[in-house]
Amino acid sequence: MNHMRSLFTLSLLIVSLCYAMTCSSQKDKTEVTEQGTTAGQEIASVVSPTNADLDKSQNWNELAKLLAGVEGPKSDSPAVNRHRALMKDFWVRIQKENMEPIAAWREKNLPESAKSRNVLYPLSGADFLNAYAFFPGASDYILIALEPPGSAPHLEKMTEAQRESGLASARKAIWTLAQNNYLQSRIMHDEFNNPNVTGTLPAFLIMLGGLGHEVKNVQDIGIGKTGQLAAAADAPRTKGVLIQFKDSKDGKNKRLIYLSMRLEKQTAESTSPEGIFLRGIGRRNTMMKSAVYILGWESMKLPHDVILGQSDLVIQDDSGIPYKSFQDGKWNEKLYGTYVRALPVGGIPNPPQQGDLAAAYAKGASPLPFAYGYGILRGKGQSNLMLFTRR
Repeated sequence: MNHMRSLFTLSLLIVSLCYAMTCSSQKDKTEVTEQGTTAGQEIASVVSPTNADLDKSQNWNELAKLLAGVEGPKSDSPAVNRHRALMKDFWVRIQKENMEPIAAWREKNLPESAKSRNVLYPLSGADFLNAYAFFPGASDYILIALEPPGSAPHLEKMTEAQRESGLASARKAIWTLAQNNYLQSRIMHDEFNNPNVTGTLPAFLIMLGGLGHEVKNVQDIGIGKTGQLAAAADAPRTKGVLIQFKDSKDGKNKRLIYLSMRLEKQTAESTSPEGIFLRGIGRRNTMMKSAVYILGWESMKLPHDVILGQSDLVIQDDSGIPYKSFQDGKWNEKLYGTYVRALPVGGIPNPPQQGDLAAAYAKGASPLPFAYGYGILRGKGQSNLMLFTRR
């Protein structure tokens, strides 16, 4: 049992931990009041961190650090020690290939007015890293994808074989971010279904821990009948997870909200809980990357209109909202990287070709110093990124 207990060291008694979580929630509410609330912040704060879905026995910050492989108590588990050693290379690559070049690009190209605005990232998978890299000043990050939210892995209760299997799946699911800033849906589907370390939650904890943020608590949530975030038990259809964390750079309390939700006409209707939620999160930055071209389909016109209508800034590659949607005189645009034609990807052998976008790129575009979206599948330096800001 000693080697099991050595995986985790709880620094506070459970009662103290519960009290600290309650206090942190009150601090969150105070800071939002001082800064001025937005619709998105009001929606995100309706779930109390003391609800029944909160695992009060879990030290979330310690778990995040362990999963990230960045620090933690000594362990006699070979699986944990192997995981830590391998994750060191992951973080070196992430900083060099992703975080640092995106930060330099961000400071040069993003308007000041956008830097503190909340973020919506449809079709995100488990990619919190890019959302944070582009918009570290946001308070709420709302990610929507099909992958299951999963649950916290209790490594101390597993056999060594289970730990090895689960941690290996967690690494494999996200490793392509370090290789080419790209998450593959097929790999996520396979690895997020590992019964020992399952879903997107472990991936999010890895990213938060590796970025140095303090994970304060985690809740199982969903969208309630009235379109508000609610405890998972009160959500009839759409489930997800809410992670509260303290930012390591600016010291502010923030939220990562992940919803496992199919983006379609029904979930964008004004009478559906999901549609009410999407319409209620306020003005925001929208980010799309490797978005499988679906927002160009006629059947997706309503989600297209809802997302675009509430966006004040959009960052995307050519697989997101069609280029023609920004040609109504309401947007300023900047093009980066290279685009000639859409790239076929798994399940989409004939993606929509955008001649108008190719013509715009032919007139000239600025360099893109990092990989973004499907372009990386053609090779290094083949990505495209579009930046649209509302006039």
